[in-house]
Amino acid sequence: MIKINEVYFGRIPTFRDNEGIVETKKMDLDAIRDYVECKIEKMLENVNLKTSSVYNKTRIEEMDFEDRALEIIRMFYEESHDVEYNFDEYYVFVCDCEIDENKSVVALKLNPKKEIQFDKSYEECLVSKNCLPNMKSAPNDGFIVDFDGKTISVLEKKVKYFDGDKGFLIADRIFMGSLELQKSPKQVLDTLYKVVNQVNKEYGVFDIETKPIVDKVIYDNEDINGMKVFDVARKVFENDSHYDDALELLNLLDVHEDDMIPYIDFNKLSKIKLKLDDDQTIEMSIEDYVNRDNGTLEIKDDNYGHKQVIINNILEVKVKK
Repeated sequence: MIKINEVYFGRIPTFRDNEGIVETKKMDLDAIRDYVECKIEKMLENVNLKTSSVYNKTRIEEMDFEDRALEIIRMFYEESHDVEYNFDEYYVFVCDCEIDENKSVVALKLNPKKEIQFDKSYEECLVSKNCLPNMKSAPNDGFIVDFDGKTISVLEKKVKYFDGDKGFLIADRIFMGSLELQKSPKQVLDTLYKVVNQVNKEYGVFDIETKPIVDKVIYDNEDINGMKVFDVARKVFENDSHYDDALELLNLLDVHEDDMIPYIDFNKLSKIKLKLDDDQTIEMSIEDYVNRDNGTLEIKDDNYGHKQVIINNILEVKVKK
């Protein structure tokens, strides 16, 4: 549950903007509430959102909201002077809000969307205009400070600086490297894929690709609240003695017992695509791919060193364009 109390807006010029003037204003809640609520929801749902394992009281916590919002906008401006951007401005919304009744501040960094319009003075002249991105798209970057829950969560991708280095604008500069960010849910799942594949390479547990095996375990057992990564590993190797090896590797790669894999849309997990070397794609159920004993799928070598893909038990073939 998200309750928006106040919103400030900042237009941040990049090095491509010669004016270099930061525009800030307090927003009319009736006009902007639905937009920022949707953006915050998308941010909370994002599997790349990372939460810090430590919470150090920040100086913005002592400020009233107006000063806090202006300070956050100023920090984005000051810390992005030497960042390479391919647009001339970006936008920051700072929201005073309650998330699940916890007092919080949310900063949303949005890159502009380009619209092509006719210039009013020259009807045949097309001009490019910056505008806010679609309401239902996820924010490009941002952070959430939960004052009551004592957590800081960050969503961001690496940026490139003029000197060629890459880094994180929010974690490294705005929070000055003080955060100890845990792995995001996506990183946890990617690590599990790698661990299962590594164990399989060493011991030959499975004779097929291991990623669909992990996906099928999640598909068969998934809960709306997600699953613990150790529980998934346990079920992948439940008939085998190599579960302990998987757990040891997960621990070495900084994945812990309470780390969760979030709920994934069942439709995304129920199908698998086989990409052939002639650019053809075969889509089939993950059940038929993993459980070869049911006889639906056969993949075998022929006498010429090629692979044969045979699909059995087909009642009807329809051609779709």
